[in-house]
Amino acid sequence: GKEVPMRTNVPVVAAFAAGVAFLTLVPFPAAAQSAPNQATAPAGPPTISVTGEAVVSVAPDRVLIHLGVEILDPDVNAARRRNDEALRQAIAAVRDAGVPADSIRTEQVSIEPRYRHHEEGADLVGFVARTTFLVILSDPARTGEIVSRALLAGANQLHGVAYETAELPRHRDRARELALQAARTKAEKMAAVLGRSAGPPLHVQETIEPVPWRYAGAGRFALANVAQDMAASTPDLPDPLALGKITVRAGVSVIFELRP
Repeated sequence: GKEVPMRTNVPVVAAFAAGVAFLTLVPFPAAAQSAPNQATAPAGPPTISVTGEAVVSVAPDRVLIHLGVEILDPDVNAARRRNDEALRQAIAAVRDAGVPADSIRTEQVSIEPRYRHHEEGADLVGFVARTTFLVILSDPARTGEIVSRALLAGANQLHGVAYETAELPRHRDRARELALQAARTKAEKMAAVLGRSAGPPLHVQETIEPVPWRYAGAGRFALANVAQDMAASTPDLPDPLALGKITVRAGVSVIFELRP
């Protein structure tokens, strides 16, 4: 007369990928277990999984120079007027150096109050007028010269220098190609140590999108040092604006068949 509850066996199936074990619990009644002679799916071929990375350094063919003018004056109209005049002189100096007008663009204009804070509150010091502008050069070797001319003429801010290339798609493909070659070489060497050989690839995945890292030159400049370097009246800036390289990185993960 007692009811006997049905017992179930819970086999544990382990899957391993990239060194991580995944456990799956599959419950089913004991009576439904596989018969001894039941066919099972054959195991896949042995594999070897490797990664490959590559770096391609490219000479730039275009430079983006971000410059600015910042003027503080007690009178808001005077701040704006002085800023406009300094900006006009800086742009004129760049134009006189042979940079076409369509390669010079105003990026941002702003005027804001400046306060001096103290325990009793804050006093209005004046107004800060700011203007930033962009200079696009097709000759990267002239970067130092153009920056010098702009700073000597009226600009007093150097916000950054970025180098670019018009051949980026070709360099991306080259970086991927080198990363795949690196993965194949690594797989062959590892397989040889084990007394095996690497077969055809079974799975390929890109792990690092081959986007360029744009060399940004000196970034923000200490203008006191810049002025000191310019005191000798040379049109070229020293090492901080030396021509940089664009780095394109690529990475792949590849699974190869491992053959005897």
